[in-house]
Amino acid sequence: MLGKMTAVEAKLFLRDPGAPITALGIPLALVLVFGLMPGTNQPSAELGGHAALPTLIAPMAVAILIGMLAVMLFPAAVATYREKGVLKRLSASPVPPGRLLAAQLLVNLAAVAVAILLVVGAGRIALGMALPVNLGWFAAVVLLGALALFSVGALRTAVGVVALFLVANGRFYYAAGTFPILWAAAAVHLQDRRPALWWRWVPTWPVFVLSALYSLPYALPVWPVQWLVEHPEAPHPAYATEEVGWPDLAEAVAGVYRLLPPGERTRTALVTAGYWAGGALDRYGPEFGLPEAYSGSRGLWYFGRPPDSADAVLFVGADPAKLTPHFRSARIIGRVENHLRVPNASEHLPIWLLTGRTQSWSVLWPQQKDLKA
Repeated sequence: MLGKMTAVEAKLFLRDPGAPITALGIPLALVLVFGLMPGTNQPSAELGGHAALPTLIAPMAVAILIGMLAVMLFPAAVATYREKGVLKRLSASPVPPGRLLAAQLLVNLAAVAVAILLVVGAGRIALGMALPVNLGWFAAVVLLGALALFSVGALRTAVGVVALFLVANGRFYYAAGTFPILWAAAAVHLQDRRPALWWRWVPTWPVFVLSALYSLPYALPVWPVQWLVEHPEAPHPAYATEEVGWPDLAEAVAGVYRLLPPGERTRTALVTAGYWAGGALDRYGPEFGLPEAYSGSRGLWYFGRPPDSADAVLFVGADPAKLTPHFRSARIIGRVENHLRVPNASEHLPIWLLTGRTQSWSVLWPQQKDLKA
């Protein structure tokens, strides 16, 4: 019976022109469009000697495909069946509604498999893309990510969503924003059960309050900075101590910036190695009279490059290796210290002065893009 229902669901899936285009066309187009860009299939030092096409672009296309099927097409099909009363009629027949949902899941997983074969095949044949080194692990991770987004089991979903973000080269905590959606879906399912009538008000609010109190120090900076420094083992948001000393960072850069001769100062741009330092200068720099800061780090690279009038750079970071080939001289003229002596990424960070730019920013700025996490 499941096989027949799966065959029927597959025909309905293919009969809708939007579904095959979404499932097959979009990821294939992503790989071909981005893969044809210069340098995407060349080894990159930023990616450990791997090319961006098999390391970032193809996994991104697969992740987007799974997300569209799981978040858009699959729920829409189930909602349509529920709205038309199909599930209710099935519940009165020998065929349980869950079998129809299982058929839908199998059809969508088959679409994922076909799309991955197309992506890998097109990437390999048309673009010379390298294949996954370990096909077994590749298939396992993709299956886990797909099951996560199609699953209603809270534990399986939580683990799988994290795996999906890791496949897309994200960090584990990026998945946190999806958990409330999963919890809400589970709550809707639970509220229709009989126990909900009596436990809805008795334990719900106390549990909610206790959960909020427990989660608060992990989500918000509730502790005073001095106390957090003295008690580093206390629960706190990830990377909370990295924001300690940001005003000191801006003040240190401003002190070095003001020491430059006025004529040189107007021709000097601020560039940071990481987006943390860039964010610190954007937040606190104006208070110290600093100009706009630029960075090749991740999303900040897209906010623009220094003006063409800037032939010198005040670089905040450990090593300006990507910039030094384009300048005649580079030297350390200062360091960042925070008054609490917190050993974070900005503590003892050197401040470099690079002078004598030899290439235009339009040429050298694309080389500064760094998407490493």
